[in-house]
Amino acid sequence: MLCSVRSSLRKTAKKTKEHIKTHFPEFAHEVDSIPIKSQQELNAAATVLQAITAYVMTNHWVAPSKSAFIREIDQYIEQHLSQHITVEDICAVLHIGRTKLYEISMDYLGCGLAEYIRKQRIARAQQMLLQTNASITEIAFLTGFSDYNHFSRIFKKIVGISAREYRKKQS
Repeated sequence: MLCSVRSSLRKTAKKTKEHIKTHFPEFAHEVDSIPIKSQQELNAAATVLQAITAYVMTNHWVAPSKSAFIREIDQYIEQHLSQHITVEDICAVLHIGRTKLYEISMDYLGCGLAEYIRKQRIARAQQMLLQTNASITEIAFLTGFSDYNHFSRIFKKIVGISAREYRKKQS
């Protein structure tokens, strides 16, 4: 029975090769050079490739690029940075559920969505501290913080120094 299964697989592979050669003659040479392998050999090769991929990703030798979806999240946050942004707002705009949004943010942004928004706000505040003469209180409100003291705590936590020290140090 095993011999008949192998024979059947070889016939199917040959038919597939002939189909490709007929419909895609530019690949005829490449198709002829592909050896026919057993299902067991293909499964072993797939397992090795999965292990290598996991190793490479775990060691951060490569990282997935931001998807168009993540760029949409960034764009929404950028456009609404000075406003109160809620997860519900982002979910509604992007037509996605909360759970999926949280999963995506953890996988692609490396942190929760609220933390990511805070980091984006602080990054904008850093730019404004260097590029404008606006007061730190104004910058806090322009970057979506409704309370100056909260802004000061978050800024120092993320940047390591106060906003005032940051402005002095960078100028």
